[in-house]
Amino acid sequence: MDMMEVEKTEKPHFDVVPVSAIIEPTYPLRTTPEEGLDELVQSIKASDGILEPILVRPIHDGRYEVVAGHRRLLAAKKAGLAEIPVIIKGSNDVEAFMVALTENVQRKQMSDFEVARALKLLVDKGLTPYEIARKMGKSPRWVHYHLRMFELQKFFHEPGFMEKLTEKHARVILSASEEARKQLIT
Repeated sequence: MDMMEVEKTEKPHFDVVPVSAIIEPTYPLRTTPEEGLDELVQSIKASDGILEPILVRPIHDGRYEVVAGHRRLLAAKKAGLAEIPVIIKGSNDVEAFMVALTENVQRKQMSDFEVARALKLLVDKGLTPYEIARKMGKSPRWVHYHLRMFELQKFFHEPGFMEKLTEKHARVILSASEEARKQLIT
């Protein structure tokens, strides 16, 4: 995760900005953000716009990057909105990524493996599982169990399979003996 230059604002504040001034997140967390998007587009059209502002961070030249609300931005574009309500809050890449991850986990919008992938990115940036757990309001065990899902990648090669696997399934498979694990996997 390269550090994108961002403008720090003193306090988060509300504004309405052109949709064209907002870029999609550098590191989208969901593999299928379009899922259910048509319903959201219809909701936006029926209520004459977006009801809940998206969270953005200023980057440069009057442009912003989505931190939270990626699907709402996609739906706003699809609905043909010219402007949308936003909360502007300056943050660096790690802070923005942590906010986006926490929001998606709380809304249960990501598969457990998508969560694991995001947690691994944070670990690769130098955060410890304990720091991640504290910042997300989760237990270190929760972070550890999700990160352990990567141990199963060597067994499952079918595209999309890991996204269907829950952290609890992974835990059961990983706790089994080598022989039992082979039987579970085949």
